[in-house]
Amino acid sequence: MKYRPDIDGLRAAAVLSVLLYHLGFRGFTGGFVGVDVFFVISGYLITGIIKADLEGGVFDFANFYARRARRLLPALFTTIGLSSVIAIVLFTPEHLQAYAGSARDAALGVSNIRFWRESDYFDISARLKPLLHTWSLSVEWQFYALWPAFIVLGFVLWRRGLPWLILAGGFLSLLANLAFEDGDVAGLGHTFLGPYIADGRATIFYNMPFRVFEFACGALLLWLRPLRNQIAQEVILLVGLVGIAYAVMYFRANMLFDPLNSLLPCTGAALVIFGGQARLGGWLLRNPISAYIGRISYSIYLVHWPLIVFTEYFQFAPLTRAQATVLAGLSIALAAAMYSAVEVPFRTGPASFARYVALALCVSVAAMLTVPASRVAASTFDMRTKHTSGQRLEDMTTKVSRLARGSIGCDEPCEFGTSGRPNVLVVGDSHVDQYTKALDMLAGSRVHFLLAYSPSCFFGASMTSVSPVSDKLTRRCDRARATLEEWQKTKTYSNIIVGQLWSGYWYSLHRDGIAVKFENPDAFYDAILQDIGNRYAGFTGRIVFLGRAPDTNLACYDRPNYLELPCPAPNLDEFPVFQRAFERFAASTKLDVSLVNPVDTICPNEHCRLADKDGHVLYTDVNHLSVYGAEEIVPQILRAMIAKPVGSNQ
Repeated sequence: MKYRPDIDGLRAAAVLSVLLYHLGFRGFTGGFVGVDVFFVISGYLITGIIKADLEGGVFDFANFYARRARRLLPALFTTIGLSSVIAIVLFTPEHLQAYAGSARDAALGVSNIRFWRESDYFDISARLKPLLHTWSLSVEWQFYALWPAFIVLGFVLWRRGLPWLILAGGFLSLLANLAFEDGDVAGLGHTFLGPYIADGRATIFYNMPFRVFEFACGALLLWLRPLRNQIAQEVILLVGLVGIAYAVMYFRANMLFDPLNSLLPCTGAALVIFGGQARLGGWLLRNPISAYIGRISYSIYLVHWPLIVFTEYFQFAPLTRAQATVLAGLSIALAAAMYSAVEVPFRTGPASFARYVALALCVSVAAMLTVPASRVAASTFDMRTKHTSGQRLEDMTTKVSRLARGSIGCDEPCEFGTSGRPNVLVVGDSHVDQYTKALDMLAGSRVHFLLAYSPSCFFGASMTSVSPVSDKLTRRCDRARATLEEWQKTKTYSNIIVGQLWSGYWYSLHRDGIAVKFENPDAFYDAILQDIGNRYAGFTGRIVFLGRAPDTNLACYDRPNYLELPCPAPNLDEFPVFQRAFERFAASTKLDVSLVNPVDTICPNEHCRLADKDGHVLYTDVNHLSVYGAEEIVPQILRAMIAKPVGSNQ
């Protein structure tokens, strides 16, 4: 195919959108659509290469895959190798082991499946996964594994109808997106896939079949007659660029991945490719700077995310604007170096399919050894670590042991404690669930607890929460609220315990399907406390409200002794604001309410502790308490419950 610098310019726009989105620059809240643009470009170019070779009678599967390997694998393996060195030096033991698994799967082209299966409420934060971005490369490799055979078969059996076959494939892919979007697909929910497809957005985001319509969008352009009219080219190019720009500037993270919304950047990319040779507007894409950034776009994409993750991990704090600007320039500089030193030599050097098969086998073997090798490295980690706080590091794990977790282990609303005893209603998200094990241990012989719980769920009277990251969590929340309402109608209970990640609902609360906006933190806390109070109007027992625990960073306290930097102090600004809001609520409500604030125990005199007197860490992650932390708070909850004779709701 003839080289088109305008397509490199489109690549530049796509990669810069992704780069600036990940770095948090204003005006790029929808920069994630750059990946959609890349998939459209790949569909156009890969299908064009196959079509041209078939029409010339020279298509060869071995040659096709050798060219793809020469194009993509050297830079990918270089990125994985350099990232592995940094991870060994920088990461804590369990973060290193998690990284090793992702390195193996990225090298084998299946990291998208790994990250899909890991998309869980308690998954490691995206900002701790240096190779998270390789999911899109794995999607491309899986596309390459099937698409050439599909095109060849269609070309042989129905050459004139091949574009219709591509259109049908793309249409079926889009329909599959719409069917799986809510995670409610008949039959499959009862199979081993049930826990994964339940989160429909994660399923369609990470898996190749749901991206075929984007590749097909680019492929179909090959059967359109080239535009000869210059005005038409200019208009089509402009419309395409405006569509992409609108998505980049106005889309938000909660729109990721909405299949219908993704049609806008995909259509925009297709229009830009179709009209990209326009004489005037096309210069925006064809100019030397845009074309060069497009040529190194693959390397930019590979290096930028590990740079962000490792920088934030090293300093245990988000990037400042100045740091983000430096990393943007550094990403482009390193990408230029990798393009010249790795991409170009491998792409233009002597070709040998056997040579690349051998290289792929060697890398595959090395990839399979990453996990056991990381365990060996992790087992020697204590030799290079100095623990001054006396923490028991066996508790300090991201995938926390069941022994250290504060949750009793209920996935849905459940009951625990001695039946037949007074009922206590326990309501909230994971920030109340973290106390259930300690509640059972310290009071389960005297109290029967009714736990109305769901992650990321707000339990108010008129306001509901919609998870911005997971449809699965939203549906779980709906079920939990229904259970709570049933219990309120049918159960007798003497006390209520309410716990939420209070500040976490600023952007996710809705009333009658419309997002609720708040002018300031005072108005926000006043509104949510009053809404919860309205749910329990008329209740005469005591309601104990639980403040949330202050944030911490466990990995910071486990950093290697040659990276000793002060751990960042938690920001406690929100806690006095919540305290004052609760005092206003208590003074205005007819309910008997009390507040237990963990920050008072964990951060006396604003100096926050990480461990208890026996060296057990108080947390399991950034803001959830371990059972040891919960054991310090639960006695206060129990005292608040019996501070006066309890009433009854009936």
